[in-house]
Amino acid sequence: MLTTALIHLIITSTLTNPGKACTQILINVFNRFKQAKKLKSLDEVKEMILKDEESKFNIEASYEYIGVKLMYIIKLFINGDKFPSGKLQKGQQQLFLAQSVEFIMREDESLELLKLNSRTFFKVVAALFINDYVASQIIKMNKRLSDKGVPSIGYNHLQIIMTLHDRIMLIQTEKHIKFEYAYFIVQIANADCCKNDPQKVDELSNKVYNSIKNSMEAMIEFKEKNDKVPQEEYKQKYKYSGPDNIGPGKLQDDILKIMPVYAQKMEDSELEDLIYYANQLKYDLIKINLYEQRQDLDRCVDIYINSKEVKTKEVFTWLHKVFQKRDKLKENKFEDLRKKISLVIEELILTNSEETGYVIDNWLPDKQNEIIKKLDKKPDLQLKYLESYLKEREDTIKDTLTAVSININSSTEAKNFKQYLLKHVELLSKNNSPKLIEVVKKEYYPLE
Repeated sequence: MLTTALIHLIITSTLTNPGKACTQILINVFNRFKQAKKLKSLDEVKEMILKDEESKFNIEASYEYIGVKLMYIIKLFINGDKFPSGKLQKGQQQLFLAQSVEFIMREDESLELLKLNSRTFFKVVAALFINDYVASQIIKMNKRLSDKGVPSIGYNHLQIIMTLHDRIMLIQTEKHIKFEYAYFIVQIANADCCKNDPQKVDELSNKVYNSIKNSMEAMIEFKEKNDKVPQEEYKQKYKYSGPDNIGPGKLQDDILKIMPVYAQKMEDSELEDLIYYANQLKYDLIKINLYEQRQDLDRCVDIYINSKEVKTKEVFTWLHKVFQKRDKLKENKFEDLRKKISLVIEELILTNSEETGYVIDNWLPDKQNEIIKKLDKKPDLQLKYLESYLKEREDTIKDTLTAVSININSSTEAKNFKQYLLKHVELLSKNNSPKLIEVVKKEYYPLE
């Protein structure tokens, strides 16, 4: 509380130049931060917390505490808030936002805060992209400066990313910082101000590829070392995680959000790299997205059928989605997928015979007889599929066969329907099914 009061005093007294008030505040708190004593370890902090009030004050007066507090103040200013509470006046909000961005882009300040706590630092900077209102204000400020012919250093989203990239190059030996930067890129790439801007997508695509790769590499290394070293001890040595203690599942979810936008910009060799890392992490959904981008669609089906991480039934939704954009598929890729569906038709029927019927109608309309014939060696499966198929098309079959009986002429479709109905009766009969009597009573079922 004493440190908070001291920072509040700095803020209220740092108004000699109202136009530069935010910059003055941040510089003064930063100087206090640099002069503060560093704590030795996390164990020391725990020990001090359990001691007297003076020990607790020493924590609040420490380098670590003031540094995190400084980043908290920057976050408040970016969001248009005062410290410790309240809202900035409307006229101050853009000024404080601009000066906050300028401050965290300074080399000495950004490097010091990155080394202190890169996770918190990137969480603060991410608000410039993820917070839609803040992002729009940065774009407006940048446009105003551009219209006046003034260089927009520090305000442009791409410039912010490039500046941070330069900082990371200076401390890239710090593995946890490298990961935090990679995860930061994965997160902000999904922000509307990035993914909805074609220029930014083009500019970011290579960084997104490297960030996905580096994120997965770090997660693999963490998982391997975490098996050998006690978790708490390892976390102190290697801060692998991004905001909110990201785990393997969260990382996969975040990568999946940006894959549809950025994967189409990647080279085949880059896609292959990501498949390699995704395979080690058992990120099967990411592998499906990558294979789909390469149009290796038969590989996608294999994953859906065999994966323990992905539900097989989800293959039907995926196949329907792919079918909707079949005109964009290369001819050989379309045929490869048709062959793969035919090969795994038994697994599909076991999963959902009704959905399999829709898949055959879309992908293999000329293979219906062949597929039913293929199931001759598995009569239970054949019956399961036929019952689903006939039930879904009952009205069509009835109308078709009724029309044939009136007009005498029999179409190929009618002949096929008769063949399926007879096969259905045959299978029910072999199984002594109680459904048989009910079925043969239907007037459109052939009795010969």
